[in-house]
Amino acid sequence: MIFSQRFKASLLVLTGAASYGILSTCVKLAYKDGFSPAEVTGSQVMFGFVALWLLSIRCWGYMKKMPRIVFLKLLGSGVFTGLTGVFYYFALQTLSASFAVLLLFQFTWMGLLADWLLQKKRPTVFSSSALSSCWPARCSPPAFSKAACLSLAGPVSGSGCLRQQAIR
Repeated sequence: MIFSQRFKASLLVLTGAASYGILSTCVKLAYKDGFSPAEVTGSQVMFGFVALWLLSIRCWGYMKKMPRIVFLKLLGSGVFTGLTGVFYYFALQTLSASFAVLLLFQFTWMGLLADWLLQKKRPTVFSSSALSSCWPARCSPPAFSKAACLSLAGPVSGSGCLRQQAIR
């Protein structure tokens, strides 16, 4: 049972990552056609609003019974997702689509590091495996820093800052 839940979660993460990759290309094309970040963000929010309300029609009875505090927590957590999209679209004005996606998904290791430092909660082997496939059996500070460095290797390589160019 746990395997099927993890597999389902992995597929959802893969779908989300692919969606952000495709989305960044669509946003770059919209900017090329002269749309502003406000227009692109507004259209995505409106489309998402309509799509999610249509998908949630069956759950409206349950949502009416939902405690107010749960509703406010859901609303509050959605604010961060919305702000991530807004900042992501502004970043796409100057960054390449592939590099923007790489930077977007750096929240994984940053979240684990923040959780470790602020909550004193060491990353588990399962959660840290998201950072690197070369994770040792026991989570230790040197291993975490190695995984963070490996995780940073993608954005550094993708940025092209290691490329040598002739000065003209």
